Amino acid sequence: MDVDFAFLSDAAQESGGKLHAIGIGVDGMVATEVPAARPLLAVVVQVRYSVAEIGQKELAIRVVDADGGNVIPPIDSLAEFGEPQPGMSGVARYVIELAGLAFPHYGDYAIHVAISGHEVANLPMAVREPA
Repeated sequence: MDVDFAFLSDAAQESGGKLHAIGIGVDGMVATEVPAARPLLAVVVQVRYSVAEIGQKELAIRVVDADGGNVIPPIDSLAEFGEPQPGMSGVARYVIELAGLAFPHYGDYAIHVAISGHEVANLPMAVREPA
């Protein structure tokens, strides 16, 4: 399994075999007070896989602070890796929208994405005070 890309954005959706995203590359925010709320944060990941990897996989999302504590309850779900077209690799696209996410204090955070226990993305997110 290979990661084509993974990023945070203001909004995203998958439609017709394509990803559409707005505000790609979010990695921080400035907040005048904490907890700092973010109305929507989209986690976007695309992976390629071989026929040896088809089947159901565990998909896990964790939003953690600098000490590794969960900011929100872990998100665990199942993802289906279907059989690819003959002669092609499979492509799995995930858009996980985190609505109303609140960061409890200033500092560094990360969004971790794992498939079947293997981390495929570690996306940093910082919350800073105004200069």
